[in-house]
Amino acid sequence: MSKPSVLVYLTALVLATAGSYLTGIFPFSRINKTDPSAIVLDTNASVENTSIPIATTVDPEAKESAYRNALDYLILAEIAKMNEQDSLALTYYQHAFTVSQSAEVAQEATELALEAGDPSIAIEFAQAWAKVDPHDLSAQLVAMTLLLPSDHKLAEQYLTQAFVSDPEGLATHLSLVQSRLPEEGRALLYQAIVDLAKQQINSPEAQALAAQAAIYEQQFTQANSYLEATFRLKPEMTTAIKLKAKLIRYNDKNDQQALSYLLQKVNTFPENDDLRAFYAHALIESKQYPEAIKQLEHLLKKDRYRSITLLLLGEVYHLMGNETTALTYVNQALNFPEYQAAAHYLLGEIYQQQKNFSLALTHFSNITEGEYHVPAILNSAIILNKNQQFEEALDILRSAEPSDFQEQKQLLLLEVSTLINAKNIAEASELLSHILHNLPEDPDFLKQQESIEKINLR
Repeated sequence: MSKPSVLVYLTALVLATAGSYLTGIFPFSRINKTDPSAIVLDTNASVENTSIPIATTVDPEAKESAYRNALDYLILAEIAKMNEQDSLALTYYQHAFTVSQSAEVAQEATELALEAGDPSIAIEFAQAWAKVDPHDLSAQLVAMTLLLPSDHKLAEQYLTQAFVSDPEGLATHLSLVQSRLPEEGRALLYQAIVDLAKQQINSPEAQALAAQAAIYEQQFTQANSYLEATFRLKPEMTTAIKLKAKLIRYNDKNDQQALSYLLQKVNTFPENDDLRAFYAHALIESKQYPEAIKQLEHLLKKDRYRSITLLLLGEVYHLMGNETTALTYVNQALNFPEYQAAAHYLLGEIYQQQKNFSLALTHFSNITEGEYHVPAILNSAIILNKNQQFEEALDILRSAEPSDFQEQKQLLLLEVSTLINAKNIAEASELLSHILHNLPEDPDFLKQQESIEKINLR
């Protein structure tokens, strides 16, 4: 399952609000993959309105020629990037954008500027991206986050545009943005959302967004006030009901009160399937499986929820130890493309626990991309290690493309363990030495080093 482009770079963008000690690449240079969460930005960079030309109209007769010229510039930009001439590549991107007014070009240039550690250029391109595509949530979030530390008022404008364009999407991504921001940046964002709620006083979505931000900041009294305002405007609002349940959970430190509240709302609004689905998830997390099954069976009758409900029923029965019923539901979920990767992964886990390693490997190998790809590779490598198929395990581990540092670390830990299991101690030592050169204090890799030292003393 692919992730929205905004999520790929959002971690880097939010770090812009307070700088970071992190480096701009993965700590293991042989991987040669940029880690967006580790980009350092200069928060003291001056911010002005974008100097990149934005066209208000496009001459139809000039359009074809402009795109040909833009393509030429983009080719030159790619050549410059391959030669590690980022500054030159950004110049070509600016020319390409000037003639094409393409949001995609502005987005790529923003990402390159962030990777190159050039915040002033990143801000210019981010603003250009947001202006030519005002309904793109990614563009508005990027521009807002980059501008937060140095131009709060302008950042608020992009927040407002993001809210107008996609209030639901903004609410979905808000927690991720807050989780990556340092304290100062979170305070600025929270104030911007409070101001938005004041401006949009008759909007239940704006009040709910403020409640969500307040809960994250543990401002529970304010959160409750915003939720009361939301319910006055729209008592059936699912997002607000979910937030109220979370608020009850935070205050009472007990699942049952929150679950009782959700059940009351499900009974009050029986046709609210989104709310019922949320309640079912909450029951699963609380290990109240029989009641969860009851709610999921209700949702199974709804076409919109059939695919995900089949998968969840499979997971619940798997957690209950009823593998036969679990397999029945998960195999049905394979018929829905949007959940095939998740279904293959769950089937792989079930067969792995049953020690049917051949079928487990088959299902894991069917996952070639998305969020389940690396976990599937890790599980496959564990199975291959048990079967003493060390070369095969190393091959798949080295073929993986991690999406973040944590995934890369898990892959490398297992690669070192596989080399040790294969009694290839020299290569394991060499790889570990390279890792520890970049991460000298990492306790997990230090533990592996101790294991190798003990082996060498035998």
